[in-house]
Amino acid sequence: MIEEMLRLGMLIDLTHCTPKARRQAYEICGTRRPHMFSHVGVQPLADDPMSPTEDEIRHIASTGGVIAVIFMNSWLGEHQSKDGLDAIVATIGAISDTGGIDSVAIGSDFDGFTDPPDDLKDISQMPRLTNALLRAGFGDAEIEKILGLNMERVLRDGWR
Repeated sequence: MIEEMLRLGMLIDLTHCTPKARRQAYEICGTRRPHMFSHVGVQPLADDPMSPTEDEIRHIASTGGVIAVIFMNSWLGEHQSKDGLDAIVATIGAISDTGGIDSVAIGSDFDGFTDPPDDLKDISQMPRLTNALLRAGFGDAEIEKILGLNMERVLRDGWR
């Protein structure tokens, strides 16, 4: 199935794949196409087998792919409150530190099936994320990549 997806020019989203399925996809795809996670947290911040490991972050980066951060506390790590903006920024930082700024994107999952953090409930509150990224030391060009340019590049390069 993966070979056919690659032949058709499809991107493979690894978000709902088990670790075993991801390893198999990495073996089959190699670096022929960017790999992506469309909406996840990352290990060790979110100790869940569905979250990519640091080695996987490096692999995704080596393919020119992205890991898009979900806006859902249960996927971002342990929290005592319903707020999650700090956890989103920490996850973005962890991906950037491990895979580089080109490997991180936004995958909010603002679709009504998730429970977003109280301090970033919907698209109207996205300026809060931009301001938090600025406070965390990300520059304007880096934020542009995080908020859209990286995902645009992966979609363009992956759908060939």
